[in-house]
Amino acid sequence: MKKMQSMTIIWGLMIFMIVGTLTFIGITYNKKLKMYNDFEKELGNACEKYVTDNDLYPEEKNKLKVDIKTLKEEKYIDELKVNKNKCKGYIIVEKTNLEYTYNVYIDCGKYKTEGFK
Repeated sequence: MKKMQSMTIIWGLMIFMIVGTLTFIGITYNKKLKMYNDFEKELGNACEKYVTDNDLYPEEKNKLKVDIKTLKEEKYIDELKVNKNKCKGYIIVEKTNLEYTYNVYIDCGKYKTEGFK
């Protein structure tokens, strides 16, 4: 009976440690992912301002590709790094129906937007 209690306690501690470790990893991953998502939003907003300021709106069925280096050179963003990882990328601007969409694609080494070419 005493052995059964000891085994139950050991298994309980092991399960607690596994769940705790997985929770910590998940929280850390989500925090890093949020930094990249925030950077993508910042780039989209900067590109929208750049297109508006320079009246670069593409016509229907056409696309405009804006490199993020251009946004930095034109002072629409401060830096091209996320969490000390240098990023490269671009934004595709296109007219869909009555509005313009800004699709951001970045490659920061450890993080890459799906569809980045």
